[in-house]
Amino acid sequence: MTTAVLGLGRVPSSLAGGRVLVRQPGALVTGLFLALVFGTMAVVVLIDPGPENSTGRAFLDRWVFGAVVVPALFGIRRFLLRPRIVVDETGVLLDNAFSSCALPWADIEGARGGGYVEVVGTDGDCTRALVYGPAFSGPMTREGRPTALVALIRAEAARRAGRDGPSEDYAASALVADEGPRAVATDPVIHPRADYGIAEGVALAVVWTVACAIAAGLV
Repeated sequence: MTTAVLGLGRVPSSLAGGRVLVRQPGALVTGLFLALVFGTMAVVVLIDPGPENSTGRAFLDRWVFGAVVVPALFGIRRFLLRPRIVVDETGVLLDNAFSSCALPWADIEGARGGGYVEVVGTDGDCTRALVYGPAFSGPMTREGRPTALVALIRAEAARRAGRDGPSEDYAASALVADEGPRAVATDPVIHPRADYGIAEGVALAVVWTVACAIAAGLV
């Protein structure tokens, strides 16, 4: 069972040996639209950068536009197209703009959220998904999807741990008490891994440079 390739389908009530991919429809559509806009601008510049931008050097006239298009496409990829949540037989994966966090089921106590999704570890620590963070909440959030995802994670974690599922409203109640001090785990189960996308940025810059060289050679 899956939420389809793009992660825009209905969140199922049980994993059933499948894979659930969740993305924000609004973020994905916005990202694709902006990528199309900047991609079109890039193609136009490669064909003809215009006389007002002419330095007499065909390659340089095109290449300097990379200061706009490369950071724009990098930001679109990182903030709008990359964030996702994956739930499968191995556990839960949260891909945020500049970090990833993979949690096996043995380290997951459950999840909580309303317009957001937090995965809670067995030590009480938690990590939040950017895909349902403040920037993507509100009108960009399809009502019921975060709640259904929280329900799925909590039910699957409880099943694998041999527990009965929570009888209370899992979406509204905190899994870990917020009052009072909490002991800091010496070996936390949640280990976010930094991913700044350096390779992606370099790849975009290289592709743009090669495209400029090819376009300049055709002039």
